[in-house]
Amino acid sequence: MSKFLNIQCRLSRLKYPPFAKKWINIRKSYGNFYKILGFFHLLAVVNTAPVNVDVQITESLLSVLWVYTQKWNWIIRFLEAKPN
Repeated sequence: MSKFLNIQCRLSRLKYPPFAKKWINIRKSYGNFYKILGFFHLLAVVNTAPVNVDVQITESLLSVLWVYTQKWNWIIRFLEAKPN
């Protein structure tokens, strides 16, 4: 991720922030610490679970995807807005 921040800073002609020189992937660290297997594992569970569990997991996944879709739409609109 720091690679993309570095590229974006160069494109925007901004100085690379000093705090970003030590980059930590919080999502990955959290998942490793709590032994969370990740999204693709959940998709595999959906395909192997009984039908009634299938529906519950699918509904949960759809709600998570909906939240992320809304967040990404907001981020994209924010980034596309031109500063005055």
